[in-house]
Amino acid sequence: MANEKGKKRISLLSKLTFAPENRSADAPRPVIEGRFRYFFSLFKQKNNELMVANLFFLIFCLPLLVVLILPGVFGGMENISYLLAKITEKPYFMGNIGIGLSSQQSITEAQIAILNVHRLHYLLIAATLPILAIGASGLFHVAMKLVWQDKFITKKDSYGNNVPRISVEFFIGVKKYALQFVLIFLIFALIFAAVSCSVIFFIQNLWQNTAGAGLWILLIVALIFALFAAAMLVFMLPMLKMYEIPLAAKLKNSVILIISTPLPVFFITAVSLLPFVLVSVSSGFIQLILIAALLIFGGGFYSLMWSNFVQYYADKIITPVYESQINKGQKKKKKNKK
Repeated sequence: MANEKGKKRISLLSKLTFAPENRSADAPRPVIEGRFRYFFSLFKQKNNELMVANLFFLIFCLPLLVVLILPGVFGGMENISYLLAKITEKPYFMGNIGIGLSSQQSITEAQIAILNVHRLHYLLIAATLPILAIGASGLFHVAMKLVWQDKFITKKDSYGNNVPRISVEFFIGVKKYALQFVLIFLIFALIFAAVSCSVIFFIQNLWQNTAGAGLWILLIVALIFALFAAAMLVFMLPMLKMYEIPLAAKLKNSVILIISTPLPVFFITAVSLLPFVLVSVSSGFIQLILIAALLIFGGGFYSLMWSNFVQYYADKIITPVYESQINKGQKKKKKNKK
């Protein structure tokens, strides 16, 4: 049974598109002993470069940040629901109780109205993701080069040392990869919108006591699909920089690697989602600290972590097979010449 599983995995991995990495040919490959150790060492040593790249990335996050803080500006989702319904005074939820009290909006109606505001909010978040993608293209370009320890465009400082020009490299990444990143984030935005609307639709029916087995299945399928989409981002974003192959081949490679390595993929996806879950369930000072940490370090941390993670599979699977294929091709050419 174990042998059959191994054969199936090898058969699946053979369907990968093997290609050379898009790094400088004359740059020496770094010696990596332990991926976790390498990541944390790199994050510590190159934190200044990541911070600079993250600052430029935050420019493209501004629409998303505006959308995220809008509910607070208008007093929360409940107040927004009243504004949209043109209700000037808060409804009285104790209607039909006692003598002389008029019938007013029911609690369930008010809850559904708030859910509709949440739906609109999630759709607005989805609309900002393609803009964020432009910044992500520059950020992952820088992060991938740091993982490779590749050559950067540099300038001399006052002491004669070569200083990487991260700003220039960032916009080189934007110029080269922005279109592919926007396409991927556009797909992810549609998935995010569909999943969030599915969850809200389920909650609405649950509160109305109309959630049947079909809606439970819809919820489970939507959450599984969302988890798979998040895992796809983990693989796809570094690959957009890593290889000069068609976008369809990068999608295929990502799907194959996710299916072939489910446990590591689940772990890295869970670690990636954890800070956002903590932000959503926390409040007050703790929530502010978490949001500040994500803004300051999040972009650099995630881009470096995902790039390092995907590079591991490149080093273990894609690059060795590609080099083996090249060597076999060269041997055949030599034999034919003889």
